[in-house]
Amino acid sequence: MRARDRRLNELRQTITEIEPPDAFRLQAAGAVLIDIREAEEIACGTPHGALRLGRGYLELRIEEQVPDLNRPLLVLCAGGLRSLFAAEDLLRLGYGDVRSVAGGYRRWQEHGLPVELPRVYSPAERERYSRHFLIPEVG
Repeated sequence: MRARDRRLNELRQTITEIEPPDAFRLQAAGAVLIDIREAEEIACGTPHGALRLGRGYLELRIEEQVPDLNRPLLVLCAGGLRSLFAAEDLLRLGYGDVRSVAGGYRRWQEHGLPVELPRVYSPAERERYSRHFLIPEVG
C-alpha cells in the first residue's frame, strides 16, 4: 500500500465524512461550508453560500472568518481528498466539529445542489487589474 493511501485511510478513521445533501442541510442550519479549492477550480462554480478559502491560506485566515471554535465546519474540495487533510488541520487548530464532504464539489454537483458561478474576468481585465488581485485587502 502506498504511503498516501495509508495516510488517507488513517484520516478516514478520524475525520467524519458526510454526503453533500447532509452538508447542505447542516449549512442551512448554521454550519460553515468551506470551499478549499484553488481559484482556478472555483471559477467553474462553488456551492451556494460557501466560504472560499483556498487550501494554501486556510489555517492563516480561518479564524478571521470563523472565530467561534464551536461552530460546525464542513470542508469541501474537488474530490474529497484534500478536504480530509484540511479537516485534520482545522481540528488541530482547536475547532471542535469539523467534517469533510465526501466526493467534494464533483459529488455536490451530481446531487444537483445549488451552486453559484463567480464573476469571471476576461484576459484583458485580468491583466489590467492583476495588481489589485494580488493585494489581499483589495482583491
